[in-house]
Amino acid sequence: MRAFIISTDESAFQEGSETRARFESYGKVIGEVVYIVISKHPHGNISVNRYITIVAAHGRWRIVALFRAYRIGSRMKEVEVVSAQDPFEQGFVGWLIAHRLKAGFHLQVHTDVGSSYFASNIKNNIRFIIARFLLPRADAIRTVSERVRTAVVRQFHAPLHRVSVLPILHAREDTGDDPAALNLKEMFPRYDSFILVVSRLEEEKNVALAIRAFSLIAKSHPKTGLLILDDGREKEKLSALAVSLGIDAQVQFVGFRSDASRFFREANIYLLTSDYEGYGRTLMEAAYAGCPIVTTDTGLVGSVLTKEEALICPPRDKKCIAGHLSLLLENPKLGVYLAAAAKKAAERMLSATAEEYILAYRDDLARAMQL
Repeated sequence: MRAFIISTDESAFQEGSETRARFESYGKVIGEVVYIVISKHPHGNISVNRYITIVAAHGRWRIVALFRAYRIGSRMKEVEVVSAQDPFEQGFVGWLIAHRLKAGFHLQVHTDVGSSYFASNIKNNIRFIIARFLLPRADAIRTVSERVRTAVVRQFHAPLHRVSVLPILHAREDTGDDPAALNLKEMFPRYDSFILVVSRLEEEKNVALAIRAFSLIAKSHPKTGLLILDDGREKEKLSALAVSLGIDAQVQFVGFRSDASRFFREANIYLLTSDYEGYGRTLMEAAYAGCPIVTTDTGLVGSVLTKEEALICPPRDKKCIAGHLSLLLENPKLGVYLAAAAKKAAERMLSATAEEYILAYRDDLARAMQL
């Protein structure tokens, strides 16, 4: 198979990155693959091996990078399938390229485009319109959860037989016997228990909800700390929110940590407050690490994690989240029960090997050539 795949993950240009390793593993199974990475920064084109080439389509303005991606793709020869990793701007460029090259058109949907919270701003309203145009026209569609597949079929009228579910592949990290394991009580001696948030600090992740919910229980749990890992454009705003609520002494912005899996193992609760998720990778990481979960009803919730494995709230329900946090802090045995059940669910979900996943990914791309 000769495939052309459009991505925005600039870490593909970094030697040793997870993305680069994943790209390298695809070639021998899929065939010849050209990855076009839409980026803000110029990168040299990379021939990873005889199967994989990574090409940068850069531009200070996204529209410029997208135009360059189209120009590069439209000059390709003998391409059998064009795949885009979202049904929005990338997807539209992919559709144009596939039409020009008379190749199969494959779309990947990683976010919950059917969520009532998705089209909450002008940018996402435009993206919603693009998705409504593209999804019925794709030869094959890969979604990352049953929730997303249902939305793609029911709300965007994509033919059911063209839509598959292939969750995200990620490593199962077991740091239980790691001599360098974290001791959160040594790092943050003022706290006896820890609520963990691991999330990009962006609007749709609604970390503000986590801070507001925590503020409702902070006084009754003065020795509990809210640890927020990762960074993003909302950081200053969120920090100011913690100060305005008078809980800044109990909220710690830890920043990005490559060893986040160790935090999952040490925390008392993992909290996810996103308005919408297509998959919810951190939910699986928390579950696999044996950390009790409080989450909004997004992503894998309902299909993989149910009320038997996690405490679940509607999106934006501050009081529900605060109540569940208090319940787990005051009933550690409940947390042990939920964590054990969630770990079993995660182990079932993550049972496929990397080789099996790559074969499934190849077959999903090939569906676009057959339909």
